[in-house]
Amino acid sequence: MNLLTSLAVARMPTLSSSYTFNGLASRVNDRGCRSSWTALAAALAWMILILEGYVVGQTSQSQLERPQLERPQLERPQLERPQLERPQLERPQLERYEYSTPTMGTMLHLVVYANDETRAQLAIDAGLDEIERLIPILNNYDPTSEVSRLSHAASNPSSLSSDLAGTLAVAKRWHDLSIGQFDVTVGPLTRLWSRARKEKRLPDPSEIVEAQKRIGWKNLRLFQTESTATDLDQLSNLVQANLNEHPLHAELLAEGMTIDVSGLATGYIIDRAFEAIVRSGHDCILIDIGGDIRLGSPPPETQGWTIEIAGIGKNSPPLCKRLLHSCAITTSGDLNQFVEIDGHRYSHLIDPITGNPLERRQSATVIAATAIDADAGATALCLLGMENSSQQFDAMPVTEAYLMEVSKENAAAPRSSDSIQSPKNYDVVRYRHLFQSSAAED
Repeated sequence: MNLLTSLAVARMPTLSSSYTFNGLASRVNDRGCRSSWTALAAALAWMILILEGYVVGQTSQSQLERPQLERPQLERPQLERPQLERPQLERPQLERYEYSTPTMGTMLHLVVYANDETRAQLAIDAGLDEIERLIPILNNYDPTSEVSRLSHAASNPSSLSSDLAGTLAVAKRWHDLSIGQFDVTVGPLTRLWSRARKEKRLPDPSEIVEAQKRIGWKNLRLFQTESTATDLDQLSNLVQANLNEHPLHAELLAEGMTIDVSGLATGYIIDRAFEAIVRSGHDCILIDIGGDIRLGSPPPETQGWTIEIAGIGKNSPPLCKRLLHSCAITTSGDLNQFVEIDGHRYSHLIDPITGNPLERRQSATVIAATAIDADAGATALCLLGMENSSQQFDAMPVTEAYLMEVSKENAAAPRSSDSIQSPKNYDVVRYRHLFQSSAAED
């Protein structure tokens, strides 16, 4: 019994109880009052307690000393994703299509870049439809046109279409910008000097004085209703309103007065035709009517349209070449329209202040955002001359201008321009707004 007890104690962990089998046996023997069965039962009971404590101790120790198992880190394989190649869509190549036809006493030339002939034809038709619509309104050489009927109506008020009203609004603006030199009321003088050109005879000075009495914006009354006159300074604002619902009316107050919009009508027609073609889905276009040109986006694989700026004479070499796009360019001067009477050369451009045509040889090429401003601007700069042009140019809606003039003495370079090399027989001044750009240098 003592052997078993000793073995049990040897395997038993440290316990909190102070009892052992040896101590219990000695106490039973000392008292001598216990039977062997009683001692055996007590020993077995204590043995059970010891064994339970052992099991409990072992369990607790095993829980405290449980090793931490290292879990292996599983590496996820990186799947290679294939690079998808996007197919390159082939864009249809734009082709060049051209169309020419006589119109308004000159030639119309159209260039359109389109995907195919059908689309090019639709674009050209859109432009031609607009030109055909506007010629009966603005053609001064057609006695049945709206502007001619306005002149024939004399003192009878006439209702104006929005196109004629818009043209007059721009004309009034350029009249102010040119300090009165650009004047669409100059019709009586134009008619007088046209007869002189045909007859090769100067008009009588009294005829010039009489014609001057019938010109001037003071003789043009504009109104939307009979009871209210229109302030000419507000004409541009009125045109921006809905003139179809509230049309503008005009009355010529001087007998024999005529309106001559030939100095900007071509530009207005070109702008409207250009817009019609753009609405058809094409913007790489060129419209040229008698040298008044409106340019769209650059042709494919180019930076612009190559335009030559002509010299002042028929045999003069080009002044320069320009690479232009998204703008308009017009040249005005007496290169083709002049008459020589008694050894003097007279231009078709008439100074409304003196009543006489220009006698100096000049040419002005203007680059502007719209054809109507390039058209009116070129005429205005010719009438102003170099000195006055230098003073007025900064206020004009013009990007650049080349003004050429034959003179014996070189004109001083204006403050708002930079001089370029001039040919030997005439002076050239280049006016330029440096903050605007619609072209690339050649």
